[in-house]
Amino acid sequence: MSLNVRAMTGAERDAFEADNYKRSKKGADFSQSMQNIRARLVVRTVVDGDGQRVFKDEDAEALGAKTAP
Repeated sequence: MSLNVRAMTGAERDAFEADNYKRSKKGADFSQSMQNIRARLVVRTVVDGDGQRVFKDEDAEALGAKTAP
C-alpha cells in the first residue's frame, strides 16, 4: 500500500488549528492544547494512493500511543 502526506486546504488547516484550543470553564478564555497534536495532524493528512484518508479523527489517540522514533 502506498501512503502519502497531503497538504491541507486553508479551511482544513483552520479547523485543525481551532480544534487545538479549548474554552475555559468561564467561557471567555481559550487555552491551547498541544496534547497528541502530531497524531492529530497525521490522521488528517495521511492518504492512500487514491487520495483517501487512511485514518479517522478517532484514530489519533491510538496512533499517538505508538512509539515515536
